[in-house]
Amino acid sequence: MPKSEGKHDKKPMNTLHKKEETKSSSKSLSNHIEIPIVDRQ
Repeated sequence: MPKSEGKHDKKPMNTLHKKEETKSSSKSLSNHIEIPIVDRQ
């Protein structure tokens, strides 16, 4: 039983880290996208 609980506890932690990574990656992507747009203007 405790083993299954440990697995469940690890899953939410991984999902949180993944969400943070996606946020940081999306921010970097948005910055790269904004640069070419400014150059075109």
